[in-house]
Amino acid sequence: MSKQTPYEYMMQALERSRKKGDAPRMDNGDVEHEIQCECVRWFRLQYPQYGKLLFAVPNGGFRNKATAGKMKAEGVLAGVSDLILLVPSGNFHALCIEMKWEKVEYDSKGKKHVTRSYQHEEQKQWQKAVEVQGYQYSVCHSVDEFMYCVNNYLNQEHR
Repeated sequence: MSKQTPYEYMMQALERSRKKGDAPRMDNGDVEHEIQCECVRWFRLQYPQYGKLLFAVPNGGFRNKATAGKMKAEGVLAGVSDLILLVPSGNFHALCIEMKWEKVEYDSKGKKHVTRSYQHEEQKQWQKAVEVQGYQYSVCHSVDEFMYCVNNYLNQEHR
């Protein structure tokens, strides 16, 4: 059995909520997680030579105060991108990728409504800091955006 796509996951969650009689609800953190997992799977299949050079940074999610304190003491920083690809390309040292979620819905008249998550202030500050140091930074809302971003990054010519 194959892994669900983020869209299939969202649709099944909506169906479960309807069966329970609940208001449709989606944990957007789970959607972002599923998208990021698909991105990493695609990357490791597409670029096996760089498979271990793309990694996640555990700087988000719910933690108890003790664990959060330990991680902060170890160097975890708010705002650091979700994924880092340690492969130089073009004039950049590495690629930092912030994953965000996007939800597309249609109303009864067929009009499309897109809801997206956006960077927090700490993420914007970290983006500026790494770009000044010669790193490329991208925000991706979908697997397709991730694929486009990574392919373009890795195919840059050195200038």
